[in-house]
Amino acid sequence: MITARRVRVDVGINTGFAVVRLAALLWVIRRAALLFAPEALGVFLLARRLASTFAHVLQLGCSQTLLRYLSMTESSKVRRRYVMVTTAAWAGLAVFTMAVFLPTRSWVAAAIFPGVDDASPLAWWTVTLTVASILSFIAYSTLFAERRLILANLLELMSVSGLLLLALFWSRAALTPAALVRFQALGLIILCVVTIATYLIAMRRPDPASGPAPTWSEAGRVLVTYGFPRGGTAALDIVVVTIGPWLLRKEPAQAGYLLMALTIVQAVPAALAPTAQIASILAARLVGRGELTRLREEVRLLLGGTLYAATLALAILLPWSRYVLQLWLGDAAIVSGVSFYLSWLVWGIVPLAFFQALRGIIEMRWLAPRNLWTLATAVTVHVLAYELVKGLVGEAASVRAALLAAFGTMGLLTFAWLDSSWWRPLRYWGLGRLVSLASFVALVNFLLAEWPGPLEALVGIVSTGVIAVVGLKGAAAPAVLAMRAFIWPRTDLESFHRA
Repeated sequence: MITARRVRVDVGINTGFAVVRLAALLWVIRRAALLFAPEALGVFLLARRLASTFAHVLQLGCSQTLLRYLSMTESSKVRRRYVMVTTAAWAGLAVFTMAVFLPTRSWVAAAIFPGVDDASPLAWWTVTLTVASILSFIAYSTLFAERRLILANLLELMSVSGLLLLALFWSRAALTPAALVRFQALGLIILCVVTIATYLIAMRRPDPASGPAPTWSEAGRVLVTYGFPRGGTAALDIVVVTIGPWLLRKEPAQAGYLLMALTIVQAVPAALAPTAQIASILAARLVGRGELTRLREEVRLLLGGTLYAATLALAILLPWSRYVLQLWLGDAAIVSGVSFYLSWLVWGIVPLAFFQALRGIIEMRWLAPRNLWTLATAVTVHVLAYELVKGLVGEAASVRAALLAAFGTMGLLTFAWLDSSWWRPLRYWGLGRLVSLASFVALVNFLLAEWPGPLEALVGIVSTGVIAVVGLKGAAAPAVLAMRAFIWPRTDLESFHRA
């Protein structure tokens, strides 16, 4: 029995760590902004984004395979074999990547960091961080599928920002973008090797109830048939938000501004990601048992939570975005540069949140790689929109408009894949009440933001909470009632089926 208490605990752990990760990442960027000039800051952020992008491209679905197949079995032998196969695949990928990079090192450095003085060492450590990131995906997915949520989240925290904070606060040498990337890459390799080795040793314990492990060829075939298409999905997911910075790489300051704006825009979907990850694990188990009715309820619950959370977040962020940037970054020139992109991209929060919330369930429900098709379409829209408007509004503005169009495409196609019974009737969602509520929240916060300050921001937060509680109380929509029933259930997930 999947109890609501267990689910709430898992969601709480992951959500708490998501907040900590976001705060730590914002802290890293703030410290780097104080340390580097805008151009050097842009180079540093671009190097990290490119490493993450290449890692998602090259990991070939190892993490997706582990999340699905470790979650669907209780056999320690089977789990150990899949981890061993993906680790062996990583070793092969690492050798292949370095074999391709070393002879072309100078060309790669000039291509991805044009005009940067220390482009060669920066390219070397960016590639090393790429290899390290692939291993971190394997380690994180293993711990997460085993429901070792605290360990998994600690590993991801160190991977995303923890190691960088150590370098920024305790390094005695003069820091450069290349030195920061080097520290992160080496630290991540050591951390992940220790984690995976410890797991494999622990899984060697005798388990009489454990079934026979698949052969290496059988597990490898699963990685190829299931993992490779899903690897394309993971790759395109980050490619969508990397195309813009890549197009601006000759102007590293602008690329950095765009990446900082994306950090804010992706904060809401990132906050929803822990819930979506738990939902994807539950979806895999429900699909395995053929419990599609419960899966439908899970989808409706996620849709409702995402719709209300993302819409209210947009209503708050729109008025306060400039003040938030000023508190975070301080420097007026950087704030102005980031605002140029954020003023448009903030409208992509809602469709992006829908995609991120439901992608895991779509992945588990259908063998066809529907998320891959969604992201491929979004990338195509991004490139076409950029080329169409570049000559009219300039490169930076065209990147901004193209990225917003890509976000909208992702949200629309996510709905298109769902069975219509999962989101009909429309009155289930209470859209009229939500629009009225969000508009009122935005109006109150716009008035308060005319005199930005800590007291006004606090009043805005309190007012938003009061308006939300009062507005959703009483004759609430069925979607709201379902969320209430999940938060205060009786014994298990069946408690919100009545909605």
